[in-house]
Amino acid sequence: MIDIRANISSTKAHNFFLIRPKTDYAFNLAVIHALLNQDLYDRAFADLWISDLKALQQFVKPYTPEWAEKETGIEKERLLAFVRELAEAKPAVVWHPGWMTADTWIPSILSVPSTSSMPCSLRGLQGRDAPDQHPSDVGRKGLKKFVDLYPKPQEKRADGVGWRYPHFDSGPGSSTSDSKRSTLKTPILSRPTSPTGTTLSWAFRILSLSRRSFRSWICWFSVTFSWSDTAWLSDVVLPLSPYLERESILASKNGLKPYFFVRHRAAEPRFDTRSDWEIISGLSKRLGLDALAFNSAEEVWSFQLEGTG
Repeated sequence: MIDIRANISSTKAHNFFLIRPKTDYAFNLAVIHALLNQDLYDRAFADLWISDLKALQQFVKPYTPEWAEKETGIEKERLLAFVRELAEAKPAVVWHPGWMTADTWIPSILSVPSTSSMPCSLRGLQGRDAPDQHPSDVGRKGLKKFVDLYPKPQEKRADGVGWRYPHFDSGPGSSTSDSKRSTLKTPILSRPTSPTGTTLSWAFRILSLSRRSFRSWICWFSVTFSWSDTAWLSDVVLPLSPYLERESILASKNGLKPYFFVRHRAAEPRFDTRSDWEIISGLSKRLGLDALAFNSAEEVWSFQLEGTG
């Protein structure tokens, strides 16, 4: 477990590395350095699958365990012992990069997510885990898509950035690259824009520039269950119910045994909030988008499950 604070997971870990905030990247680079310099990597696999191993070796050359000790606070002996454990445990190794680490959005050649996958790549572990199967791989149809209810737009976006249109994001993890380019390139959008499940002012990193751009947009509204930088900058905030107080649309999880899953409401909303599907359906009714105007969560689920068996 690698974290800036002790938590429940850390109490169960064989190794817990309490690193300084924002030094995940430094820790990862030192691990890669040690794997390469201690000759603890899978040469045959690395030569075949890493496009320029020499460039990687050159890049991590300054990032020694000694250097990382000063950056992260983790003693070099502990880091080296950890790297040897990684090598000995092959192939039973999965390195999870965590969720939204501090350096996820830094403008760098490498970052926390990419360097988190490299220890597995160097050990020849990529692609050796359980197959990532879709419903179609086990003889079933996937969930029906809401986007298929309307024809795909053929004309360019009004803000001149690419061909993709702003849409209701499905949640955290949605790409913000087009929104970022739009924000920085075009000061005014000709349509209302809404972030759902993401904090764009954090994701863009250039906060002062983001805020200036947001304020110049014609209509900026947020769908959120808590206050954030983005919500404070919005013209309208549509309050989303907390997760215990809302049903959600069905989602699909791929893996060895792909499955659909659903969130049921555990308690009625205490205040004036709505589920995401209720907000989208309410807006759709008022905008004349009848195909997206559902009257109940069950109606949404029935649509999604149609044809899946």
